[in-house]
Amino acid sequence: MRLEIGNFYVREVCFGEKTSFADGLLTVNQQEALDFVRQDSHITQAELAIVHPGQMVRLCPVKEAVEPRVRVDGRALFPGYTGKLAASGNGRLHALKGCSVLAVGKHWGGFQDGLIDMGGEGAKYTHFSQLVNLVLIADTDEEEAITAYARVGDSSIVYVITELEYTDLMAATYNDLRHREVLTADFADVLSLDVTLEGETYTFTVQGEGEDAVWSWNDQEIDFADLQAAVEALSAEEFTDEAPGDQLEISFTAYLGNEFFPQVEVALYRYDGSSCLAMVDGE
Repeated sequence: MRLEIGNFYVREVCFGEKTSFADGLLTVNQQEALDFVRQDSHITQAELAIVHPGQMVRLCPVKEAVEPRVRVDGRALFPGYTGKLAASGNGRLHALKGCSVLAVGKHWGGFQDGLIDMGGEGAKYTHFSQLVNLVLIADTDEEEAITAYARVGDSSIVYVITELEYTDLMAATYNDLRHREVLTADFADVLSLDVTLEGETYTFTVQGEGEDAVWSWNDQEIDFADLQAAVEALSAEEFTDEAPGDQLEISFTAYLGNEFFPQVEVALYRYDGSSCLAMVDGE
């Protein structure tokens, strides 16, 4: 048995009137390609796109990735599926190098589904970010249930999550996953609190734990409930890279009984008439 592969190197892919390959340019008749795909009665939606290395595009969920190949000896490319069942591994075929055909669905199906970042940090983790990709985005009438799992960091605990939770998680941005609470520490871990207002710093300390906790200032016991409620109620409406430009209204440092996170610094700057710009640990 002898298999011969003729390699043709693609430098660019575009849509045009006639599907052809010449001088490194692969031209695809978009309508003809879609008409062929839609011959499958289970396809309910289909469209084509071209993505290039370096584009800030995320492809997900990727169902399939195929290097374009064609048999030039008349044999079936996938024996038993696109033709009669026969031995493979011999004959002659042509392959288009430097590009791929990606099938991207509308719904996550499971662990076999992939994610490809064409640009940014994630691009270095996949070979397909270096290729010019012809992308088929399609949906079918087939229902596909998934079972998804999640793990935080290197934790040994694995969580089972629903399909909706998985879909929301994969679509989430970094800001979506950030805490909305300005002070994320549990107040039960706070040992003392320095509050700076109009240039003066006030230090509040606590003795005891839980219901027995007693806060004091200048060695005098105080009712700390209102201040604690105000600090715990601080939350972010949105996140921004904007640097503070107006007056510092108030800042506080919470000292925690936590060896990994011993303290948290929060500064609130005047922003507009109804909100402040908060910086946590200088960010």
